[in-house]
Amino acid sequence: MGRKRKEIDLQAILMLASRGMTQVEIAKELGVSHVTLAKRMGELRVKEGPLKEYRCLLGLQLTALQCRSLEALTPEKLNGASLIELARAFSFLKKAELLMEGKPTKIRGILAYLLEMEKEDKDPLSKS
Repeated sequence: MGRKRKEIDLQAILMLASRGMTQVEIAKELGVSHVTLAKRMGELRVKEGPLKEYRCLLGLQLTALQCRSLEALTPEKLNGASLIELARAFSFLKKAELLMEGKPTKIRGILAYLLEMEKEDKDPLSKS
C-alpha cells in the first residue's frame, strides 16, 4: 500500500555529486525532494558501501578490476607491508590520479625524498 516509489537514476546522482553539488541542488536538478534524495543516497551507501561513496566524492570512476583490487586490501595486508612497498603503491596511485586529472605526474614531498633515497641505495656509483 502507499505511494508508488519514485524512480531516481542512481548514476545521475553519482555524476552530480562528483561535480560537487549539494543534496539540495541535486534534488532540484532531478525534480525530487531533498528528503527523498537523502533517503536514496543513504540506501546507495548501504547497498554499495563506503567505496561507492569515496568514488562519488573524489570523482573517480574506477573499473571493476580496480574496485576488486582496492576491496582486497585489508588492514592486515597494509600492516604487513614494508614502508617502501607502501610508498611505491602510493606513488603508483598518485600518478594514476594525476594522469586522470590531466596534471603533471612529478611527485613531490616526502614520497619523492623516499624514492630518491632508494635510488641512492641501489646505485653504488653515486655514493662518495
